Amino acid sequence: MEIISTKELSKGVYFNSIIDPRFKANQISINFIVGMNSYTVSQNAIVPFLLRKRCRKYPNMLDLGRKLQELYGADLFAGCKKIGDNQIMTLGISIIDDSLALNGERLNEQASKLLASVVFEPMLDDGNFLEEDVNIEKENLIELVKSEYNDKRLYALNQAMYYLFDGEGYGCNKYGCVDLIKPLTKFQIFDAYNNLLNSAEIQIMFIGKGNFNSSMNVFSDRFDSFKRSNVYKSQMNKYIQQNEKPKSKLQTDKVSQSKLVMGFASNIRSELEDEYAIMLMTALFGGTPISKLFVNVREKLSLCYYCAARYDNSKGIIWVDSGVENDNIELAKEAILEQLNELKNGNFSDELLDQTALFIMNGLKSVKDSTSSVESYYLAQLCGDKVKSPKEQIENIKKVTREGVCRAAKSYSLVIDYVFTAEDR
Repeated sequence: MEIISTKELSKGVYFNSIIDPRFKANQISINFIVGMNSYTVSQNAIVPFLLRKRCRKYPNMLDLGRKLQELYGADLFAGCKKIGDNQIMTLGISIIDDSLALNGERLNEQASKLLASVVFEPMLDDGNFLEEDVNIEKENLIELVKSEYNDKRLYALNQAMYYLFDGEGYGCNKYGCVDLIKPLTKFQIFDAYNNLLNSAEIQIMFIGKGNFNSSMNVFSDRFDSFKRSNVYKSQMNKYIQQNEKPKSKLQTDKVSQSKLVMGFASNIRSELEDEYAIMLMTALFGGTPISKLFVNVREKLSLCYYCAARYDNSKGIIWVDSGVENDNIELAKEAILEQLNELKNGNFSDELLDQTALFIMNGLKSVKDSTSSVESYYLAQLCGDKVKSPKEQIENIKKVTREGVCRAAKSYSLVIDYVFTAEDR
């Protein structure tokens, strides 16, 4: 897989191409990046789902569906994600490469023009989105928020983030909350749409095997007429532990299995080379089936149904989440902290270190397996200061030493513990 190539088309608008001849299809997406804000997050989140429904050229879903079928069953998709303090709204299309077209059609160009029509020429009623579409997508967004509550593991993790950051920035839910979605008007959403076009950072991604120039030209022409100002710049603001007393939050409901989430932060601002030591340390802590948390807390002590650690490099926080019986919550906390101390003291074998590094490197190698995973990987990279290919990251993982892992572990301490448990605990 080749390294990403980037060209600025307009102020804060970038066209990124990653070409790999093994792919049979191309994925083209336009990603609007803004800062997470509890007051605007919901109206931003609904925009891509509204745009996907129809446009002036294809004024209903049937017409749009027929066009997609003409393009060999192309897939038009929309989404919203959070990377650190950044909210990302995505509209994209996946289509087979020109080389596979039966009659020599220029599919990349046609798909790009269709995507541009959806983004730049929405179906409007008196200068605003259609009331019917707005109401439907508001209900759909509310259901997405509610569905996260039904996934208690995800809900607990989101709540821990919320309480650590008091619901702002990184602490926001990427969709917002039901109370903010319900009163949204078509006017607010249309304003959000215009703000995204005019002031969001825009990362256009082309991943596949084909020639990307026709696609780049389509979007370059579209943005020629825009006078963009106050353009947002994506950022990775690391959370630094200030030796304050850790936050603690207990939430109760009718749940059969308690959820424990513990957040750990470093007391230093890591340099880029330290990031790889933190990645490896987190995997040793609880990122693999041979990790400290899995082998000791889950298997040997049987204190939880699952116990895993993940490193969010966008904020520099390590999250440990577990499902536990009510009576084992405090014991699980103590055991998790003890395993972190084991890493700080270097109590792990060289064999475990090597096996864990291999696990991470295999994960990085798998990035190239699909266009969607390539897009997700590089989009996260683009939100940071430097873009590293998976190959470059693998080489950096190889350089991590035992001393580096211990040093990384020693810099981390607990900043929040969140418990979601039964009401009668």
